[in-house]
Amino acid sequence: MKKCTAFLLCFVTASLSNVLLAQTAKPFAMADFKKATWLVTNNGDEYNFTISNPKGGMTTNFEFDWGMTNGNDGHINITKEAMESAAAQNNYFGPKLKNATLTNQTTVWVSRQVFTNLSKKGTATMDVGNGPEVFTVVKNKDDDAETESFKDAIKVKGTEKTLLTLHVKNEDGSHQLWILNNLQNPVIIKMDLGWTIVLKTVE
Repeated sequence: MKKCTAFLLCFVTASLSNVLLAQTAKPFAMADFKKATWLVTNNGDEYNFTISNPKGGMTTNFEFDWGMTNGNDGHINITKEAMESAAAQNNYFGPKLKNATLTNQTTVWVSRQVFTNLSKKGTATMDVGNGPEVFTVVKNKDDDAETESFKDAIKVKGTEKTLLTLHVKNEDGSHQLWILNNLQNPVIIKMDLGWTIVLKTVE
């Protein structure tokens, strides 16, 4: 009876772990949402940044609409080549991006090559707006890559979730990013460049 109870407990624990992993590891596909909203905090000001109507993916051209609380909005296309290997990111939105095509930058998402380097090598070169810098995956107390769930709950299609991220930073820690730990959807969940942007909702 004790063996049966122990087996049942192990089975339930394993099943629950699989459910939780499914909820955190891939809560939404790259183009499988209508709208995502980030909160931007800059010099004491707060406003929303949104992305909607995404089309494409990591291995194709990718496009989406963007908007801000202040009324700025536009449409961005990112080429397949940039999605594959661009090290630079556009992190500043305004009238110049009313209808833009990025050929050597990504934005909001990191490229496939950058994510692969971070996840497999622990480092990658990125330009987040101040020139190329080496970013390193933050380690936990056991000297393993920090893959704990992102601390802030995010509402994904009506359900609050904690997301598994890669936490990376530059040499002096002044630039930090938390990237969804998913090669098929390496979206930036949070970024701190002296100003911050953090994902709040996915619809």
